[in-house]
Order: sequence, then structure tokens, then C-alpha cells
Amino acid sequence: MMNTQLLLKEKCKVFLVLLLITTKTFSQDTIPINLFKSTQLVFDLKPKDVVIGTGELQVEKKVLGNVISLISKSEKKDFVTTNMYVNTKEGNHFNFMLCYKDTSNQWIYPIDKNSAFIKPKIKKVSETKNQINLETINNEIVNSIIDDPRKTKRYFDKFDDIYFNYINHYYENQYTYYKLEIDNNSNQDYIIDYVKFFVNTEGKKGSKKKSSTRKLLRQKEHYTRLYGKDTIPPKANVIYIYKFKKISLNKEQKLVVELKEKSGNRDLNLKLNSRLVNKPLTVNKY
Repeated sequence: MMNTQLLLKEKCKVFLVLLLITTKTFSQDTIPINLFKSTQLVFDLKPKDVVIGTGELQVEKKVLGNVISLISKSEKKDFVTTNMYVNTKEGNHFNFMLCYKDTSNQWIYPIDKNSAFIKPKIKKVSETKNQINLETINNEIVNSIIDDPRKTKRYFDKFDDIYFNYINHYYENQYTYYKLEIDNNSNQDYIIDYVKFFVNTEGKKGSKKKSSTRKLLRQKEHYTRLYGKDTIPPKANVIYIYKFKKISLNKEQKLVVELKEKSGNRDLNLKLNSRLVNKPLTVNKY
């Protein structure tokens, strides 16, 4: 008899737990809408994508900042219960059921990011430390290069009072760092539209294939800018540091740097031959 009572008590406990879980899930994931009142879902951040199962056939949605506003286009008898998928810029994914209800205790729902069906992966501590260490190393190298007084004067381009100068380049830990300078001696700002890097290959003399080729080096894939700004004020100069994966050229190749002015035509370019490119300096101790 005692065992039977204990068993019944345990079953009751399990039933109550399941009931609580079911109730919580329903209140959290099921959103009521109807034809005459709008329902608002308030997120921590602006939703990135919102997809309703039946599309725009029976539900009208509006995204207002970090709020999704919903209202039914159909009457209750014609409404088919559907779902709505939402993801946010921080990587949280939600899935809600939309059902037609004539009345509800509330029409506005704050959405807790912790209730997301799928949450963004958290970076491991080791990854974060490595990123911090890399940033520290980059900053130390940049400071060392900026402070380096060595300067090559032969390689530059000029347009009126604008000078585009190659200063030097350096090799450190399998990366090459290019130090460039824009010297604005004019009376107006020089604003950069873009700086692009190309490897130009000239056809070999005496070869049947004399056509030249040009390869664009893509930012992030081949290089990143570590230092410098896009606007050079009048009577000022700005140093730029670009970090490349190791670059080496053959005799027929040149590294070409194109500088384009935004809303202007004072465009400049540098042409660096293989003899120069293949002989980087070493970075001073930092």
C-alpha cells in the first residue's frame, strides 16, 4: 500500500512538471493575433530576418526598429495557424506560432534573447586571448614602423600639390608591412575614395605571349589597413600602414598602388618593381 502511494505521488510530480513546462512554452512561443488589434513583439536588437509560414496571405507584418508589429488580414474562420521565424543580428534564432484569438490578456510581448531556439556561439577564452594578443602585436609593429626614420625617396607620384609617397616596407613573422604617405600641400581636403593594390605582369620580351596581366589584391583576403585615415586636411600629411601576406615578385612583375580621390580627379599611383618589393626591411625591435 505504501509503495502504491509513493508511486502515485511521483507520477503526480512528473505530471505537474510537464504541465508547467507546457504552459511556459505555450505562453512564450504562441502569439495571438486578430483582425482588429495589432500584436507587438519587442526584441533586444533589431530583427534581421522575419519569415512567416504563409507569407503575406493572411498576416501583415511591420518591422519598426526592434519591434515586429503583426495584424491578421483574415477573419477567424479563414485563418490558418502558422509559424514565424525571426533571427537577430547577434545570431539569436526564434520560432513562434501565430494563432487567431478574439481576446487576449496582452498584445505586446517583450522577447528575451535567452528564450531563443538557437543562440550564437560564445567565443572560447583562448580565442579571445589570441585576438587580443594579435591586436597588441599589430599595434606594437605599427608604432615601431611609424617611428622608423628610414625613408626611400625615389618612389612617389605627384598631382599638383598632392604627393603620394612610398616610404618603406618591412617583413615580420610571415607578413609584409607597407608604409605609405599622402602629403597634401593644397588648400582643400583630400578625401580618399579607395586605395587598391595590383600585381602587374608584363609579357616577356621575345615571347609569343606578350600580353600583360593584372591581378587585384583584395582587402581582407590579401591585406588589411592597420593605420591611416580617409581625410587629409590642407597642409598636412598622413602615414598609412598596410599589412600583407608575404609578397614576392618575378622580374616581369610590379606592385601597383592606385589612389583614387573621392568626388575629385586628383588620382595617383605608385609602381614598385620586383627588386624593391623583394627586399623588405626588418622591423626595429618593439
